[in-house]
Amino acid sequence: MTEGWFNDNYWALCDDEKEATQVTALYGLADYFPDYLIVGLRGWDDFILGNRQSRYFTVPTVPLDEQYLEPFDFPA
Repeated sequence: MTEGWFNDNYWALCDDEKEATQVTALYGLADYFPDYLIVGLRGWDDFILGNRQSRYFTVPTVPLDEQYLEPFDFPA
């Protein structure tokens, strides 16, 4: 993982797909979002998820519910 501050947010981003797959399994995300991988964390509260179409989303870590899934673009 690559970690650090950008503006007012702390970021932790997976370095590659292998790591994203491991983190996804560790958190049991497939039970809730089977078509997504965890690619990182924004702050301490939001997972950053990626899907097979290379689109990104955020979802709160708690409650982990599809109704809170929002499209996400990484800042430049």
